[in-house]
Amino acid sequence: MTGGEVAGLFAFVSTKVLGQYDLAPQGTPRLLLVAPNILSAERELEVNPSDFRLWVCLHEETHRVQFTAVPWLREHLIESAQSLGQGMVGGADTAQKLSLCPRVAGRHSR
Repeated sequence: MTGGEVAGLFAFVSTKVLGQYDLAPQGTPRLLLVAPNILSAERELEVNPSDFRLWVCLHEETHRVQFTAVPWLREHLIESAQSLGQGMVGGADTAQKLSLCPRVAGRHSR
């Protein structure tokens, strides 16, 4: 997959996400809702808005219960996601080098 294909995939998926339980690796986990997507889905499905919003919240709340019922699961998922991310950019050294690119490019453009 190219970067453009990945971007296109993320753009498509971002319009379909209604809510997410954020594991928040650096902070406090929380429930996130995507209001424009919820409104769009309500209209498309022609459902009762109050019932649909309650369903979305309860659905995401079940994820919170899943992640907090098993003490090791949250940390396991965070570590797995970080490992996957580092593997995609070639490890921590490559990620560190890539983070320098904008600063280096900025010096050359002056």
